[in-house]
Formats: sequence, C-alpha cells, structure tokens
Amino acid sequence: MFAFIPHGHCYLWKPSLVGLHVTSDSLIALAYGAIPIILVYLVNKREDLPFNWLFFMFGAFILSCGATHVMGVWTLWHPNYWVSGFIKGITAIVSVMTAIALIPLIPKVLAIPSPAQLEAANLKLAEQISQRMAMEESLQKEREFLKALLENLSDGIVACNAAGVLTLFNRATQEFHGLPLQPIPPEQWADFFDLYQADGKTLMSKDEIPLFRAFQGEKLRDVEMIIAPKENKPRTVLVSGQPILDPDGEKMGAVVAMHDISDRKQAEEALRQANQELESRVEVRTRELQESQNRFQNLVTNVPGMIFQFCLDLDGSTDFIYASARSRDIFEVEPDRLGGLSMAHPDDLESLQAQMLASAETLEQFYWEGRIVTPSHKIKWIQAISRPERRSDGSTLWEGVILDISDRKKVEAVLEDSERRFRTLVANTPGAIYRCQCDRDWTMIFISNAIERISGYPASDFIGNRVRSFASLIHPEDSDRVGKIALEAIEAKQAYLTEYRLLRSDGSFCWVYEKGQGIFSKKGKLKWLDGVIFDISDRKESELKLKQQAQDLENTLRELQRTQGRLIQSEKMSALGQLVAGVAHEINNPVNFIHGNLTPVEEYVNDLLAALDIYRQHYTDLNPEIAEQLEELDIDFLKEDLPKVVNSMKEGARRIREIVLSLRTFSRLDEAEFKDADIHEGLDSTLTILQHRLKAKPESPAIQVIKNYGNLPRVNCYAGQLNQVFMNILGNAIDALEERDKKRTWEEIQENPSIISITTELRKAESLVTIKICDNGVGIPEDLKNKIFDPFFTTKAIGKGTGLGMSISYQIIVEKHKGQLSYISHPGSGTEFTIELPLGE
Repeated sequence: MFAFIPHGHCYLWKPSLVGLHVTSDSLIALAYGAIPIILVYLVNKREDLPFNWLFFMFGAFILSCGATHVMGVWTLWHPNYWVSGFIKGITAIVSVMTAIALIPLIPKVLAIPSPAQLEAANLKLAEQISQRMAMEESLQKEREFLKALLENLSDGIVACNAAGVLTLFNRATQEFHGLPLQPIPPEQWADFFDLYQADGKTLMSKDEIPLFRAFQGEKLRDVEMIIAPKENKPRTVLVSGQPILDPDGEKMGAVVAMHDISDRKQAEEALRQANQELESRVEVRTRELQESQNRFQNLVTNVPGMIFQFCLDLDGSTDFIYASARSRDIFEVEPDRLGGLSMAHPDDLESLQAQMLASAETLEQFYWEGRIVTPSHKIKWIQAISRPERRSDGSTLWEGVILDISDRKKVEAVLEDSERRFRTLVANTPGAIYRCQCDRDWTMIFISNAIERISGYPASDFIGNRVRSFASLIHPEDSDRVGKIALEAIEAKQAYLTEYRLLRSDGSFCWVYEKGQGIFSKKGKLKWLDGVIFDISDRKESELKLKQQAQDLENTLRELQRTQGRLIQSEKMSALGQLVAGVAHEINNPVNFIHGNLTPVEEYVNDLLAALDIYRQHYTDLNPEIAEQLEELDIDFLKEDLPKVVNSMKEGARRIREIVLSLRTFSRLDEAEFKDADIHEGLDSTLTILQHRLKAKPESPAIQVIKNYGNLPRVNCYAGQLNQVFMNILGNAIDALEERDKKRTWEEIQENPSIISITTELRKAESLVTIKICDNGVGIPEDLKNKIFDPFFTTKAIGKGTGLGMSISYQIIVEKHKGQLSYISHPGSGTEFTIELPLGE
C-alpha cells in the first residue's frame, strides 16, 4: 500500500532497540501531554500572572512536540511519514512563533524583580505601612486632641461644610444656644437659632448671620451679636469668622468663633450705673454730711438704749469715752460720770470681766447680759452689744449700745413660771400632747412624755424623727383613713377626731383616740398641727364585750324566733297532716266503694244494651206507647252516651284516688322518721295538691311545669318535712308568677308564658342529690335578698303569709338534713332555688 517501509526496519527489528525507542518516545509524549495541562490549570488559578498568553503558546509548543514523539512510535510499524512530517511542520511553526514571541518579552522578563528584590520591596512596603499606621495613629490623636480642645474652649466654635450644613457645634456653642448639633441648612438658621443684633431687640436675618456671611466669603472681626434662646439666659458674644478654602482656593465651608462678653457687658453696664450713682452720691453726700450730725444726735436721743464707746487700756484700766444721754435713765448718772465697771453687780462682775477679756483677745462681738446696781440701790438688768476694735496704741475700743432689759427679764420670769406650770400640766395629762408638721411622716416638733406610756417608746425618739416616725406606728389598715380624715379637716380648717390602732414597742397594738387642729398664720398658711392622743384600749375592750353581748342577745333572739317559728309551723303542719290524713281516709272509703262497683255497673250496662239490641231485632212491631217512650228516650243516643258516662265516672273515681294518695303522701304521717324516700314522688304529690293553682283560669292561662327528672336513688330524709319545703318553694314561685301575670294581658302571657321548671340531678362524686326549682317571675329585689330566710319576714299582704315558710325550709334542709338551700335571683328575670341533700347511708 505504501511506497515506504516502516521505520522499524532501520533498527533491524531488534527487540531491545525497538523497545528502547518505544519506551522513550512514549514517556516523552506522556510528559509533553501533561505539561500543557499543568500550565493551563496554573493560568486559570492565577489570573494575575503576567504574560499568561505565553503559557498557552508554550503549552501548544510542548503538545506539538509530544505529538511528534507519538508519531515516532507509530512510524516504527506504519510508514505514515507524510503525516509525521506534517505534524513536525506544525511543531516547527509553533516553535518559531513561540521563539519570536519571546524576543520582545526578554526585557520585560529581565525587568521583573528577583526574589531578593521582591523581599527587599516587601520589607520597604511593610516599613511604609508601619510608618503610615503610626502617622494615622498620630493623626487620630491630634484629631482627638483638637476635638477635646474645641470641646473645652470657653469660646463657641461653629463650622459648616461646602453645602452649608452645620458640621461643628462645640460644647460652649451648645450651652449658648441650649441645643445639640443638628445638620441644619443655611435657609433655616434664622428660624432655628434665636439670634439678635447688638441692640438685643432686632432679630437677625439669614444674610446678617455671621456664619452665613463667612460662608459667602466675607471675613469677620469682632461682630457683636446676642444669643437669646427661649429656655436659656441671653448672651452677648463677639463673632469672628472666615471661609474655609482648600489649597486650590475652592470653598470647603466656613467657621466662626464666638467669645462670650456677657460678663464684660454686665460689668460695663454696672460700671456705667456705678458712675451715675457715684455722681449722684457726690451731689447728695455734702447734704448728707451736713445733716449727719443732726441725724446722729436724733438717733442717739431716740434709741431705747445708751450708745457708748468703752476703752480697755493695756494697763487694764477701763473707762467710758462716750455715753449718750440715755445713761441718766439706765445708770441714773450723767454721761460724763460713768466710770469703768464700778456699777456692775458683784455677782455678775466676774462674768463681765471674762467676756470683755475674751472679746478683746479675739476681737469678736461682745455680748453680755447682767445686773447693775444704781446709785439709788436699784438692781437693773442690762444687755450690752458692741464690736471691738484694736487701736494704734494697743488699747481696745468697743462701740455699741446698752439696753435696759429689766422689764423683759420680768416677763421672761413670768413666762418661765408659765412654762413650768404648762409642763407640769402636760406631764399630768393622761394623753400625749403634741405639735407636729403636716407632712407624710407627721414629724413631731414636740410630744409629751405620756407617749411613752401609750406606745412604749420615749418621746425623744419621735422629735424630728430621730429614731422613728410617728406615722410608722399607725396600723397599716388605719393609716390611709387617719391621713384622709386629718387632711379633710385641715382643708376645712376644723378640728379632726379619729380613732385608730397604734403599734407598741412590745409588738402589740393599742387603740388610741386623737383630737387635733391645724394652726394657721394670719395669711391662712398652715404652720403646724396641735393635738392630744389618748389610750382608749380599755374602752375599746369594753365596747367589744358589749358588742359581743349584744351579738349573743341577738343570736338568742333569732334562735327564739326560729324555735317559735318551728313550733308554730310544726303544730300547723301536724294539724294539717292530721286533717289531710283524716280527709283522705274518709274520702278513700266511699271512693273505693264507688270505684269497686263501677266495673259491675259497666258490665250490667253493656248486658242491658246488648239485650235491648236483640229485643229490637226480634220485635219490630212494638206497642205504640212503648214506641213513643223509646222515641222520647232516644235509645240510640243512650247506647252511645251511657258507656261514656260510665267511663267518665271511672276516670273521676281514679282521679279522686290519686288526689287522696297525694294527700297521704304529702302528709307522711306514717313516715315521721328518717328513712328512704322517693324525691320524685314527693315533688309529684306536691304538684298534684297545687294543681288547682297551676291550671288555667279565666283571667290567665295555665302555668307550665317542666320536669327534668334525673335518675335518682331513694334518699334518706324526713319525707314529710321535705314535702313541706317543696310546698313552700313552689307556692312562692306560683305567687311570684301570679303577681306578674296580674299586670299582663292574656296575649302577653301567651307570648311569654309563666313557667316553673324542676330539675333533679345525682352528683355521685360529691354524694349529693340536687333539686333546682326555677321560675321566670318577677325575681327578688336586691334590698330583700339578705332577709329571705329570716323568721317572720314576708313580702305578702297581711293574712296571706306568716313569714315562716322559707325560714322553716332553711332549717329543715340545713339543720335537719345537713344540706344546703341557696338561690339565685335577678329582679325581673325570675328566681332559682337549689336544694342539695346528702345521700346518707
């Protein structure tokens, strides 16, 4: 097929040589195939590699070389040298292109830093980063320092950015305006900030605001302005400012500084006023000096005491340098005759000398009260007040006044005696007299020692709440009430009276009675509270005993009423039971006779009627007189009606027997003991007796009775007494319904009929039988609910009720049967009575 021979012939098909070439070319081909794959993977993973296209060219070159080695293996057995040469040609083209592409890259590759250079560059870069971080930290500290500096400046600093929005509003500025930093545009500055011109009256417009002027490019120096916020004091400030420009002269914003000159303005105003006042004083000073001597003399004459100058020399000698004319009234000597301390009372002379020496040494005010002896041997009390002064020669000069306080001392003696009598009175008063403030704690200004007998705590504990407040001892349940009574009385300017419990030191409570009154100033302002507190524990104990006795008497009376009611009702029911039993017995015999003979009578009547029919069938030709008589008798009607009459008589007799049975069941004369009974039977017998009140009447329809009887066992009870309870409750229900129906028309009653529902239920879990009797009558008024079970209480007219029914019923259920009798009633919606009876054994 080919004109060439396989390349293997060149190796003479020596297996070792052929194997060597096959193995070598195969491994070279595999390596040349793997290297491009690795290069492509590297380029895909490292997209930031420079000259990444060169890697693709190298991959194509190496892949082509690998293909030539594959053809070298192929041509050992297959002489496809044209294909091999074609592949080598492609490899040559790719190789030449790769070599050509490498030539211009050589400078660029040589320019790539070596690893050492890269390491040095990295170190330099790290150093630069460290320096930059240090610079940034330093810059941050400078910024923080600048911010702290701006915040701590006493001058206000305000700045805005290139858009005119406020960006800097330091603490002083916030204090000036009473506002925090807010990004407010220039258009709103005049409305948001209360800025006035120097006159303090004219509001600044937007164009007049210094920051806006600086924002417009104007440089300002010491522009006076007044900041007068509504909730802060006005301030006068000097404003300086200018625009903020970048290095290229572009506007970046504006800044102003505000220096508070309010104090300086006030000082200037004060200085101006002081100058004016000084000028006016200079004008009047001359006149004042001229009049001074006259006024001083008049003052000395009119002062109630003696004005003096007294000197203590270094050698200890004393003398009055000056004394006013009042010396004649006080000392009974002429002013120039006063000499030293000679008139001091011997008993007070030592204290006078001690006080004088102490004042001379400390130069503090001299104050002394003591007695003097006048030339007429009168003893007077005087008071000396003066201020010492050290003179240039070392002596001490006192200037002051001496007052005659003899009358005051007499009054003080009288007051002291009165105070002593008052304290004796207070000490002997059984109650604690007090004076306190009208505050939350009733802080005591004064309280007598009697409080210790009452509370067990000394009076000193309460003065000024030193140890405890008086209010803390009031029983918590009485505290609010006592405070309310006192405050209402104080508001009405009246005395307050109250009783409450007070905590004693031993932990017990005592009852106290307090009477007090607010003391008011002439202007009507409350000054304090005066009052007295008495221990009434004994009285309260007596009252409690009396209340207990009264309660015992009331309970005894109530028990007597119940006993009386039970006796009356028992006698009444006994008599009624005997009457009912007697009536039932007397009626029962003739009724049984009638009922027993009705059956034979019915049979006889049927036989006679049958015989009459046979007679009429066989004897059609009757005697005219018989025929006439039969026609008058209307035999056909008699045949039809006579059985009905007999049946009616049987039904009547049956009804009479049922009534008699109900009367016997209700009276229960044979069941007076505590024994098992059928509750439903008792209810039905009671309803039978009351049937005449339940049935329809000409003036009203019948009262409907709805029975919801449960499955009840026989109950251990007093059956006759229980029937009495049913009678009382059902009778009252009928009374309530009849009372309501009297006020309604027949149509209204039919639309909303009167209903009595009786529901019985067995509650096994509680071993109880429940009987509920409910009506839809008028209900029980709210004010009568608490009296329903009281003896002799009734709402019925005189003669219609004794008031004992519900009281006896309550005693029968609760006391006799150990059950419960309760009710629920809403006026206008009816009443439901609930009877709960234990099942018993």
